[in-house]
Amino acid sequence: MDKTIEAEFFKPFELGETVGICISILSSYDPDLSTDHVMYDEFGVKLDERPTPYTTQEARDLWYKIACSVVFEETEKYNFDILGGQHNPLMEEIDKNLQECTTNKKRERYLFSLLKPFKGLSDVFIPISALKRLDDQIKEADILYRQNGGSQAELNELVQKYEDEKKQILHTQEFFMNMIQQYSIPEKSIEVCLRRFVAIKDVFADMLDALLLENGIDLMKLQKESGIYLKSDRDIEEVARYVGSVELTQKYIDELPEVDMIDQQAQRGDSLNEFNGDTRKIKQAKGRPRSTFRDKILHTNKDYILKELHELISGRKGREVALIIRVCIKEGIITKPTFKQVEDEFGYIGNVSGYNKYMADKYEFNDEEINGIKKKLM
Repeated sequence: MDKTIEAEFFKPFELGETVGICISILSSYDPDLSTDHVMYDEFGVKLDERPTPYTTQEARDLWYKIACSVVFEETEKYNFDILGGQHNPLMEEIDKNLQECTTNKKRERYLFSLLKPFKGLSDVFIPISALKRLDDQIKEADILYRQNGGSQAELNELVQKYEDEKKQILHTQEFFMNMIQQYSIPEKSIEVCLRRFVAIKDVFADMLDALLLENGIDLMKLQKESGIYLKSDRDIEEVARYVGSVELTQKYIDELPEVDMIDQQAQRGDSLNEFNGDTRKIKQAKGRPRSTFRDKILHTNKDYILKELHELISGRKGREVALIIRVCIKEGIITKPTFKQVEDEFGYIGNVSGYNKYMADKYEFNDEEINGIKKKLM
């Protein structure tokens, strides 16, 4: 299995490499960032495990200077055109390696290896797994307290602890999003370096999604299973750029099997002995139900959020709807939905091209508009 191009592309995203250093540097700008988030220095050492000399201000200043120098040098050397071209060598290499996986275990490990380098970015920018874990812990705590007869006060205290952790995670996400969305900063800055790596990761995510769809594999499901997210949702129009058309992309999505990858390969005769001897029930493959707007809601009380949004969005179209959706995304209320998901939930909202125009990051709403929606959501 040849991973030459993969190694070149993934290198800055690996543990302790350029992207991780960017995150560590920018984290030092905000003292309120979660202490649970693991940061690494330029040598791949956890910040809280560094030798004592690093704790002095002089040593920290030296670390900052060295770290910035490493980031600028590595960013300058990196080939950001690696994903360019109609016939992309990286995707061809991945496709070839995928076909070389002769067993289900090898195939699974290889697929997850394509996501692993992005764990650091996922934790910061798309913390879906962490938020879900906390939601699950809240539900579990509620069940246990009901079964064991615990006091409501103790339950409330525990739930509040989890809710505070969720707020901290969302604060971290918002902080980093704001950092890379600044445009009035020098090109040679840590913020711009990180923004460039996030941008190329986003392109890779759509290209990989397209390639896997053509092979009958669901990237969204792989992300959920691994807890590592390259993208929070599937923008069919973006993926279609690499598949060929929106219609063909939708066809591939509709044909995705309901069974997971392991079961799917078992149907083709692969042995399941490699998976702890666990013989899984093979389900009949059929079209997957499409994700809805409700599925995009991160808040625990989905019914309440839907009610509030229906009151806000009802009768609105295009720009007004996009403003509300973008504020909800930034506030951590939802992950980005597709046009169809919004239209299916709220009815006619104008044409897709107008909606997408205002959903694009390059279109900026003014602070008064944004704050107005925030107040209505409170």
